[in-house]
Amino acid sequence: MPASTPNWVADRHILLVGSANPTESGVRRNLEAGVLVTGGTAPHRAAEHIRELQRRELWCR
Repeated sequence: MPASTPNWVADRHILLVGSANPTESGVRRNLEAGVLVTGGTAPHRAAEHIRELQRRELWCR
């Protein structure tokens, strides 16, 4: 069974990291998990990291 690709959402204040497989079989058979981070430096650092990957065209929206 293939692994899910991690999903990140960061806006400098909140960071959501999880794996999601929104296919029909993924929704029926998998238990997905995520972590919501609302403090510390992780949200800001993740947003900056994503922005740098986008700048280098290594991350697509």
